[in-house]
Amino acid sequence: FGAASAVNVANSERNRFRGVLLHDLWPFPLPDGVLDAGVDVPCLSILSQPFSESPEVVYTKRLLRNSRLASNMYI
Repeated sequence: FGAASAVNVANSERNRFRGVLLHDLWPFPLPDGVLDAGVDVPCLSILSQPFSESPEVVYTKRLLRNSRLASNMYI
């Protein structure tokens, strides 16, 4: 569950990170405020097939849509 932690740390310590890699983000630990604010640093989200087809992918897309510089890859 490191991707959700990476989002929280990147937003709280934004001057210390140039970007984050979010591999198979499980977004349920992230509150609505974080999903709506997005990530403050550039981020790359990589989703495997199970994560890209799961019901929670709408939350991941919401986070990325609200992020400053975000890219998404499906593997």
